[in-house]
Amino acid sequence: MLQHALLDQVVDVRAAPGRGPATRCRLRQFRDAGGRPVVVVTQLAENEGPSVTNAAEHIWRAVARRLDTTEFTLIEHYGAESFAVPDEDAMGFDIVILTPAGEPRWEPIGAARLRSLIGPRELGRGERAG
Repeated sequence: MLQHALLDQVVDVRAAPGRGPATRCRLRQFRDAGGRPVVVVTQLAENEGPSVTNAAEHIWRAVARRLDTTEFTLIEHYGAESFAVPDEDAMGFDIVILTPAGEPRWEPIGAARLRSLIGPRELGRGERAG
């Protein structure tokens, strides 16, 4: 049986108040087997601001503030809802890690690793982890 996200909403994330357009993205929060939060951030086609990739460190910090912890896993997702015209070559999942210097680093993950983190989930438009 598929589990539902603890949180599923579209949010706007800004680098700083009043500085340029916000990044509009979809955030979904899950828990891994150990209870640690796992947040999937999805690029949306209607986003007019920086991409979730270009805003990764700002999104990471916004999630940390929302969860009141830095102990979480952030997964960047490009899927069917990320493009006006689907681009299968650009679809995928990456874990986003913030380095001690505050710079984001990405690690591609496959379906098996994603499933181990969030279990079998429906992620949108037929995309599944598991």
